[in-house]
Amino acid sequence: NQLITEGNLELAALVGLMYQTPICIADLTRMKKSNLKGNAVWTVAKKTGKPYVDICGHAYRVTKELRNLLLSINCDTDMIFTKSVAIYRKELKKYGLPFPLHEFRHEFIFYEYISIEAVSYTHLRAHETAANL
Repeated sequence: NQLITEGNLELAALVGLMYQTPICIADLTRMKKSNLKGNAVWTVAKKTGKPYVDICGHAYRVTKELRNLLLSINCDTDMIFTKSVAIYRKELKKYGLPFPLHEFRHEFIFYEYISIEAVSYTHLRAHETAANL
């Protein structure tokens, strides 16, 4: 909220994306508005060429508020972010971020995998066959 109040919308959007998705900061800063399909974020890792998807193969989703913020930034272009990763890191240090940026990503991935629930074979087959059980 402080970033938005101060008018630093790009940085607010970047922090929001880092908090709501495990996408690497370098890939986030290359993201375009056209990567948003509704609340889903469809983007590809530059290093691997693979899409960022959750363990079920779905695109990561962001809140409606964050999506609206992303779409409102830099209205005259498809690009969301205009600065380098180094500049964003420097700006975030001004706000006293108590841990490295990659901690957002590690925590997200950790909780995604730790929250997996055991399901029955029938449930798995229903997903495989697109049945509605």
